[in-house]
Amino acid sequence: MGSIGASYYPPAKFYFSASVSGISSGGATKDSLDCNFEEISGIEVEFTVDEVSEGGGYTYRLPKALKYPPLVLKRGVVTIGSPLGTWVSDTFNANLATRITPKTILVNLFGAAGNILMSWTFYDAFPLKWRTDAMNSTANEVLTESLEFSYSFFIRTIPS
Repeated sequence: MGSIGASYYPPAKFYFSASVSGISSGGATKDSLDCNFEEISGIEVEFTVDEVSEGGGYTYRLPKALKYPPLVLKRGVVTIGSPLGTWVSDTFNANLATRITPKTILVNLFGAAGNILMSWTFYDAFPLKWRTDAMNSTANEVLTESLEFSYSFFIRTIPS
């Protein structure tokens, strides 16, 4: 049997990036800093099921549709003009009077050498919730905000 190399060892979970189609750009610009997040959660999928009982007491669990929780991106509050913040704000301020413009969100997980180990692409994403953490005059902490997105589905890819 061959040995499994160090490259197959589970990666660290702190070296990642997120980008939103039409918003983030490469390089150290205001737009690229707009998509720096300290935490990403909600990368999850599960089947919903129908339970069908048989006369003999056995219950079959039949798969139905896939269910995705919101994708949550958490970051320090951006105090300058923010293309991401503008898109989210415009979506909420329109109050469904105009069409929501969905975007694609890409999350990359990097290895120690900066190579992409795994990616998740979230399709047809739109803002679902925008929350700023509570402010506390006795705490010396960075003010953070959470952006929650609904999406149609995601695809996980591992570069070859």
